[in-house]
Amino acid sequence: MTGGVVAVLMMFHIVADVIAREAFESPISGTLEITASFYMVALVFLPLAHVTLGEGHIFVELFTRSLSAAANRRIDGCVAALGLVYVGLMTVGGFREAVKRTLIRDTLETAGATFQVWPSRWILPLGAGLMALALLWIAVDSLKGDGRHDRQRLL
Repeated sequence: MTGGVVAVLMMFHIVADVIAREAFESPISGTLEITASFYMVALVFLPLAHVTLGEGHIFVELFTRSLSAAANRRIDGCVAALGLVYVGLMTVGGFREAVKRTLIRDTLETAGATFQVWPSRWILPLGAGLMALALLWIAVDSLKGDGRHDRQRLL
């Protein structure tokens, strides 16, 4: 849902820029920079938790296909725990970078203007943090072993 909203906003912004450039010979200043710094980052990182809970990532079951449901559930829990470590480190690193960029009021200079891009630095730790929470829930739910392994109820 979040990715769809961001994609629609990006589409309207780009269409408005094209119309302004072609019809009025006055493009919207910074469309390329805003698209790269805000829309694309949000499009990638904000939907991560939803994709994770909806099992939208690629699963390779070549060696685990013949295992029991309980064994697969334990493997899912261990993989989620490993992913949690990685995504947790990404969240912490992204948070540190966002704080640093916020303190210096990070900007992006173009030929015609200067844009404040420091707010976009918070998208990565937000999206990664939400994915970390999703992975934590999956790890706990999978390793409990009570057979409830149903991520769809959170979506």
